[in-house]
Amino acid sequence: MEVERAASATAAGGSSSEMAVDRAAGPSAVEKPRFIALMPSEMSGGRPQFWKVPVPQHRFAPLKHC
Repeated sequence: MEVERAASATAAGGSSSEMAVDRAAGPSAVEKPRFIALMPSEMSGGRPQFWKVPVPQHRFAPLKHC
């Protein structure tokens, strides 16, 4: 009975809780782009990624003990 209501609502132009899905010819219907592998230096734009973080002097002692 629920199927009949959905079919009649769709045929009448009304909205339905069902969603129309287009079925393609399988998952290979859309070809994925193929990219070449990047070198680690190319990933960062050719620059090394280092950050200079300010550390107060009183925080160095716990780091020296590790």
